[in-house]
Amino acid sequence: MQFSSFFSAVIFLNFLGAPIEAAYWQHDEGAYLSNYDAIINGSYAEVDTESNRNVLRNCQGGSLPTREVSINSPTSVYASQIPCGPNDICIVEAGVSLIMDTSLIVGAMIVKGDLEWNDVTQKEEIQYVCGGYIVVEGQGNFKMHVERKRAFIYIRNNGAVHPGLRSRAFGSDARDGGNPYLEVKGRPLQRTWSLLSEPLSKGSSVLKLLHDGNRMGWRAGDRLAIAPMERHALGWGQEFVIVNLQEDGSIVVDHPSRMNYDIDFQVVSDHVGIKSPEVMNLS
Repeated sequence: MQFSSFFSAVIFLNFLGAPIEAAYWQHDEGAYLSNYDAIINGSYAEVDTESNRNVLRNCQGGSLPTREVSINSPTSVYASQIPCGPNDICIVEAGVSLIMDTSLIVGAMIVKGDLEWNDVTQKEEIQYVCGGYIVVEGQGNFKMHVERKRAFIYIRNNGAVHPGLRSRAFGSDARDGGNPYLEVKGRPLQRTWSLLSEPLSKGSSVLKLLHDGNRMGWRAGDRLAIAPMERHALGWGQEFVIVNLQEDGSIVVDHPSRMNYDIDFQVVSDHVGIKSPEVMNLS
């Protein structure tokens, strides 16, 4: 593995658990590789939370799928009705509409027909589909519009290899002609990040941002991260969960800040410079 010459540094910020060394210069390839597993284990993933841990438990790994199962009738079929298992390559044939009313764990999935997944079809608060690859082919349509619930597409590490997109792929493949269509939409947000508008003191659990949290579309249960402010990436980020959004747009989080964050506004001529940490919505 080599770093491209135009990268002066590779920086990973750890928001969860104990801090780990995660800032490297281009010549630190050996140290980066030796610490790679710790960096990945400390990285944020929405699926790797207590409420979603069953997704990881059910979907990780698996055996190489060898059996193809074609879904070619009826015209409309529910996910809870199809005979695809964790070691099958599940093929939704042209002319068939698969309605995602439950979670699916398959060896891999090819969609040549239609897949419909939205807040109405999804019956549970959390739903997922897991496969070594999930690929749309031919005239297939994969439409996933989930705004009010939690939905996951998890690509398993089971050795499955698609002839076009190869291993651990999620996408569309038009190599053999056709016009495959893939669309994934979640809850719309006006903004996914903002800046602190007032200092955040150690021990405080109320964040005041430059943008109104309500108008940005943020909500209780969203996970936030605040970037570090120290030079040369020597500081550590923090993660929070939104508990409440106040009428003025301020955000109440689930635990107090472990450190102080100062901000500075400087006016130079007719320009305003802002020194403030980024607050990012991880959900």
